[in-house]
Amino acid sequence: MTDIQFKNGPLEENVRNKILAGFTQYGLQQRGIDGDNTQSAPESFEAWDGDTFAGAAVGKVFWGQLHVKWLYVEESYRSSGIASQLMAKLENYAREQKCTFMFVETLSFQALHFYKKIGFKEDFSRQGYTQSISFHYLSKYI
Repeated sequence: MTDIQFKNGPLEENVRNKILAGFTQYGLQQRGIDGDNTQSAPESFEAWDGDTFAGAAVGKVFWGQLHVKWLYVEESYRSSGIASQLMAKLENYAREQKCTFMFVETLSFQALHFYKKIGFKEDFSRQGYTQSISFHYLSKYI
């Protein structure tokens, strides 16, 4: 083995691509599939008010289930039902992809109560983050 050198800095695209390719290869070797679908882009459902962006829900199939990556609604559009409509579109997409559940992570001050209101159940909670913030992992069977 040669003299290994370590470095740090912002993640470069070529290193990111090597990592993702490695995940793909390992999944193929171990299970015969790329369950993370590392080469595919997340699916985005967006809400627009004319030319004005109102919000989006973004999800990606991960080992046969839908990971809700992001849900965001612009402040002026909150409490209008857009988030629920976006999540319904993401849930329909999950069904089309033959997922049996969706999962999401959120912090206590973000959308925890919203996700519970639309049928997600809390699987895991971790306390101890700065400013008494807690991390929550939720899922919803569809």
